Amino acid sequence: MPLGPAGNVGRLLSEFAALRQALVKAGLSPAEALRMATINAARWRGESATEGSVERGKVADLLILRSNPLEAIRHTQEIDAVFKSGKRYSRSDLDAMLRQVEDKVAASRRKPL
Repeated sequence: MPLGPAGNVGRLLSEFAALRQALVKAGLSPAEALRMATINAARWRGESATEGSVERGKVADLLILRSNPLEAIRHTQEIDAVFKSGKRYSRSDLDAMLRQVEDKVAASRRKPL
């Protein structure tokens, strides 16, 4: 899915976090909010055979969190590592990628139109 200019990625992630928090504030449990973002979203898109849960034969993109999101939904923002297409990205890898994106965005803003 194209996310537009690199500067929008952080905003998009913040909006997803805010949505999860709003769902919990509206009365859903953290577990219900997480199910909405994972298995229920995959079912809605017709992708539950390959996405939405951690099972043999499914796409294995997932987040490793530092704290339990069932205790507080804000813990979904405490990302320790990401597995994407079978490759593990540590917190330091993610921070380095974020710095690269920030540097590219900053450089593009300095260029005259």
